[in-house]
Amino acid sequence: FKCLKKTPKNKHDLNYDDRNPFVICGRTLTPIYAGSDSIQCSYCNSHFLPKFEGETCDVCQIATIGGKSSETLFNFISQFKR
Repeated sequence: FKCLKKTPKNKHDLNYDDRNPFVICGRTLTPIYAGSDSIQCSYCNSHFLPKFEGETCDVCQIATIGGKSSETLFNFISQFKR
């Protein structure tokens, strides 16, 4: 523990600008800066990069990324029909 106090450093370089507001992509965990294109989950409102539109949300695993709110209930119910 003493050696950590002597030489504090980050093991991983973080790729973000702390002066620019951003949200985190729910799949890649990378920043999406203000003014950049992003889409949201219709259920939990998590943000995603546009390339993930139409896929199932990784956060709630209920709704479609970029889908309409009315599709959310249908997707949720269809998960249990097998």
